[in-house]
Amino acid sequence: YGAEPIPSQPLGLKPVMQLKSNIIQIRALEAGESVSYGATWTASKYTHIAVAAIGYADGLPRLLSKQGKASHHSGILPIVGRVCMDYCLLEVDSAQVSIGDEVTFFGDHNAPSANAVASQCQTIAYEIFTGISPRVTRHYTR
Repeated sequence: YGAEPIPSQPLGLKPVMQLKSNIIQIRALEAGESVSYGATWTASKYTHIAVAAIGYADGLPRLLSKQGKASHHSGILPIVGRVCMDYCLLEVDSAQVSIGDEVTFFGDHNAPSANAVASQCQTIAYEIFTGISPRVTRHYTR
């Protein structure tokens, strides 16, 4: 899959697997409003939340709750609240993000590496790779 088996001893492998999803909704939140299971994240200021169509049932680790990131053409978007079964929530600048936009959770040059995601989850990249659910659409390129 292109992840270095021992990150501290790189072999020069290049990532060949990416985990992507799309934004399906954008909502405005006032300061003090909360989101996600158990209202685990509260907005400190007026902000916008994008709902990405990916969750732990797809293989996005729940351990990324309130600490993971996704790459978007406008920059890095933090995961806020808990990763839900079918969705995750990203804090966004609504002027730069649109419904349908693609977000990448690992594997491209702007997104975190699979090893970085694995490190956040206290595991290895191969567990992240093999945890991707069969319900996730695969696209193969040469």
